Amino acid sequence: MIVVVLLILSLGQALGGVQESPQTPIPGSPDPIEIRSGWQYRWGDSPMDDSGLLSWIAEPSTSSGWEDIRSLSETPQKNRDNFLWYRVRLPEGNWEHPTLFLPAILNSFEIYLEDALIYTFGDLNPSVGNKFSIVASHMVPLNLPYQNKMLSLRIYSSNSNFIGIVDVNNAVSIGNHGDLIGIRIRRNIDSVILGSLFIFIGLFSVFVFIRRFQQKAFFSLSFGAFSVFIGLFYVFLNPISAYLIDSPNVRYYLGLVAYFLFPVCLYIFLENVIGTGKAIRRIWQLHLAWALVAIILDLLNVFPLHITQFYYNMFFIATILIMFYIGFRAALSGNLEARIFVAAFLLFGLFGLYDLLAGLRMIPHWHWLSQWGTLLFIVSLGYIVERRFSENHRQLEIYSGELEAKSKELKQYSHTLERKVKERTKDLDQKNRELLNTLAELKETQHQLVMREKMASLGNLVAGVAHEVNNPIGAVNSAADVSARCIGRIKAAVEKDDTAKNVKSDSNFQKAFRLLIDNNRVIVNASKRIANIVKSLRNFARLDEAELQKADIHEGLDSTLTLVHHELKNKVEVIKEYGDVPPINCYPNQLNQVFMNLFVNAAHAIEEKGMIKIKTFAADQRVTIEISDTGKGIPKEAINEIFNPGFTTKGVGVGTGLGLSISYNIIRNHTGTIKVESAVGEGTTFTIKLPIT
Repeated sequence: MIVVVLLILSLGQALGGVQESPQTPIPGSPDPIEIRSGWQYRWGDSPMDDSGLLSWIAEPSTSSGWEDIRSLSETPQKNRDNFLWYRVRLPEGNWEHPTLFLPAILNSFEIYLEDALIYTFGDLNPSVGNKFSIVASHMVPLNLPYQNKMLSLRIYSSNSNFIGIVDVNNAVSIGNHGDLIGIRIRRNIDSVILGSLFIFIGLFSVFVFIRRFQQKAFFSLSFGAFSVFIGLFYVFLNPISAYLIDSPNVRYYLGLVAYFLFPVCLYIFLENVIGTGKAIRRIWQLHLAWALVAIILDLLNVFPLHITQFYYNMFFIATILIMFYIGFRAALSGNLEARIFVAAFLLFGLFGLYDLLAGLRMIPHWHWLSQWGTLLFIVSLGYIVERRFSENHRQLEIYSGELEAKSKELKQYSHTLERKVKERTKDLDQKNRELLNTLAELKETQHQLVMREKMASLGNLVAGVAHEVNNPIGAVNSAADVSARCIGRIKAAVEKDDTAKNVKSDSNFQKAFRLLIDNNRVIVNASKRIANIVKSLRNFARLDEAELQKADIHEGLDSTLTLVHHELKNKVEVIKEYGDVPPINCYPNQLNQVFMNLFVNAAHAIEEKGMIKIKTFAADQRVTIEISDTGKGIPKEAINEIFNPGFTTKGVGVGTGLGLSISYNIIRNHTGTIKVESAVGEGTTFTIKLPIT
């Protein structure tokens, strides 16, 4: 609608600005007339006479070389020349402001009145600007006197196949300036108004698509683009468009590019509406490819769009027939939208076909009909779009109702489900607690089994080692005893025998004898130490004491200290404060495992030099064992975690985190307690209390 308003304002300014050319005929002035007969044509270009004038413009009508042509609607016989001449003798007429109207001429040209050049357009040499001549009609003022004078047109084209005058709807006319403008408006205003209406409808459809973008209504977008493009085609390939936009190249591209693209949008719309597999898609893809190639060739100044349009019209006619066949088949299958399309497309196709054939001068031209057929077609397509939206809205309402009903059911079910979930959650929590308790018991049992298996394996290993070591130790002790007695006898014999006094006083003999005595002492001490270790191993394993029995706590502590001596030597001082403690009922080998874990942990906690203090005493029918160290201590946040399986403060790859957990379970199985007190940087104290009976 904005385009229509601008058009009316522009036309008003154009007509109002020509004071000597009113829109109504001047009293006594004849009406404009069309010059349709009396034309002659000639191929080639005129030579120059001696005065430098083109000699053809002065030749009489009977001169040879000129051929008569009944009307400019008849295309002259084609020739390879790039120049075409037309001439006609102007009629009698007494117009106030005589003006010659020429419709669009395909190329550049000059107009002569007798031998005087009165109008030029374009360049009579190859020129890019010549292609815009197709959208430019011409109003040529005539100076008095003009009656009965010869009017000559010298037309140039770089392509001899496309040369001439486009006069299908607007013949060459002569009359008053204002009257000619009025005639042009009356003949073309319907196309401009309808084209503007189409642009408005298309923009509105595009706006609807944007507003409903989430619905992905691409049929609305393609319909809108089709309507906009076909509206631009009707508005800007119209003689009246010159009053809207002065630039012919802008009108050229707006009109022709729109003409090449509106079939693409139309076929995309049909693909979204009726759909017939890949057939329609291939058609609009071919149209789009043709349009892009044609536009590129035009921009590169290889082949102008208006020349490509001639061949494009043939292709368009063929696709119209194919689309009608596709739509007709869809209509026969019961598709209501296809039936609406076929009916509207039939009218649109017939009107468009008439205009195409008339434009190609294959049939007589009466009036442009395609814009009215387009109006009916766009209204029908708009009805299909509205029907699609209505159907979508109806489906949405049905879906909304179903969704609301489902929501109510879901809400009711949600209350029931919530109640069941609470009951189920409560039951599940109870079972989870039972499962956690069972899991904890299983984990503790597993730890006990692992510990017992390890202790059994260790006991078997220790027993074997002790048994194997006892025999060589016995032999070493026996040999050391024999060696000691022999040394005594040798010494006694040397002291009694006077002949051996020289030997006795010999320094080498005395040195060797002392070395033998010292070596025998080392052997005796080593054999005693090994025997003590073997005894400690046997006491630690206590395979013969696997059942619950009376045992001396001090003996277990000493045996364990002996076994971990390598961890403590040269680093830890052990202080024993043993009290008067009676034997207790226990599993000696398990308690020895606890002591070993505590001693090793204490040794690891002491980084350089330190002390381990062992204190035992009996009170309240319980034996208390306190094992303290001067190590780095345990942080407060870790105190409550140290008896958990897997927890360790020794770092990755140093400890398994099971020692204190196993010790805790062993003490608990003895119905005792184990507690820990620690201060960072000062040390740690483990307190074990075991029942005496």
